[in-house]
Amino acid sequence: MSEVNESAAWRGEFTGLLDEDVGKANGYSYSSPAVDGGASAAAEVGDWRFQVAEFAKGAAEMSVEFGKGVRDVMKQSILRDDSVVMRKFKGPCLKILGKLSFLNEYLPEDRDPVRAWTVIACVWVFLLAVLIVNITQTTTPLVKKMKVHPTSASLMLLPDGRRLAYQEQGVPADQARYSMIIPHSFLSSRIAGIPGLKGALLQEFGVRLVTYDLPGFGESDPHPDRDLESSALDMLHLSYAVNVTDKFWVVGYSDGSKHAWAALHYIPDRLAGAVMLAPMVNPYEQRLIKEERRRIWGTWTDRALVEGRMFKTSGRETSKNRFDRQMQNCLLRKLSYRFQIGVSALQNSMYRTNERGAEDTVVPPSMSDFVHRVVPDVMLHKLPYEGHFSYFYFCDECHRQIFTVVFGNPQGPLAPKEDPIPIEVDDEEKTEVIFSDTTTDKDNVSTIDD
Repeated sequence: MSEVNESAAWRGEFTGLLDEDVGKANGYSYSSPAVDGGASAAAEVGDWRFQVAEFAKGAAEMSVEFGKGVRDVMKQSILRDDSVVMRKFKGPCLKILGKLSFLNEYLPEDRDPVRAWTVIACVWVFLLAVLIVNITQTTTPLVKKMKVHPTSASLMLLPDGRRLAYQEQGVPADQARYSMIIPHSFLSSRIAGIPGLKGALLQEFGVRLVTYDLPGFGESDPHPDRDLESSALDMLHLSYAVNVTDKFWVVGYSDGSKHAWAALHYIPDRLAGAVMLAPMVNPYEQRLIKEERRRIWGTWTDRALVEGRMFKTSGRETSKNRFDRQMQNCLLRKLSYRFQIGVSALQNSMYRTNERGAEDTVVPPSMSDFVHRVVPDVMLHKLPYEGHFSYFYFCDECHRQIFTVVFGNPQGPLAPKEDPIPIEVDDEEKTEVIFSDTTTDKDNVSTIDD
């Protein structure tokens, strides 16, 4: 620094000795460096940065040397074999490290395990410290009020106090030739129903379609203790609530087929028939024959798919409750088809159909073969070149085929029932009331004379 200051002072003195007029007369020009103003400020800034950099380098070197010194002291005093600490803790530590030695297999081969795990431990300590600081010093204000989205579905109150959300499509109740109730499939809701189904098709066949949210889905209240019997009873109460006085059809698609199966078992006297499309059954069912079991597990390469590790969403519950509903749905799937359905438990007029795609890789076709084998009088429809979704989702021709197979030729809705209209006939002496099935004008009312 002294050399730099001396050089700057010398240049200033040398500049004072120059005569600019003499230089210009001889054809020379000379510009002296600015020793004040911007140049001096730039020099001062450069000196400050240089000092900071040198100080940082010195501090880093001192820290490294200090660490080495601490390491040497530890080796010479504490980590010696004859020290008190090593005599007490060396044995237990070696046992723990021996049990955890399998973790070294996950490290690169060219890495020292001691150094690598030391770095990992330091990183974890740093992350925990950051998390603790963020938790203790929260600046975000806590939410004091939560706005719940208003209910958009039609709700009915079940006998146990739960609310069940449902949706109606098709013809009105008094004109319905056929009534269908659809429990939705896995990861779905009442809004899906039969995806892509046209209202004109429902009008053509005179069908009234009722879909509902299963407990814990959509806007239906959860039911922690639900089982297949409660599922069938929910459909029964729903049919009474929406004024389905005649027998109704139940449609089960994929994972929703277990609810159709439950309705066949618990409320057969209320069913006109059941339709199962690509039904999913319990792959651990004891009545599965060896060939069916082999084809099921040959299609599924990951057993975790049916061992309770699938996920399911709920629109009205927390993440913990959603996980409970996931496990509950998987348990229902494992319980499904456990009970025996005999011919005596079913109405003779009940019609049961089972449709599945030959190219289905989600639900193996052998599950449909199992349903065909154990459920009496099932009509099995095998659909070549169809997958799990292609025949049920957004296919107008497929929907028409399903309705034609189940209901036959379309007959349209029922004619609306009209109440008789009373016609009053006034006379001077008496008044008679005539009931007519058609409306008339007052000018055309005929009088009855004595």
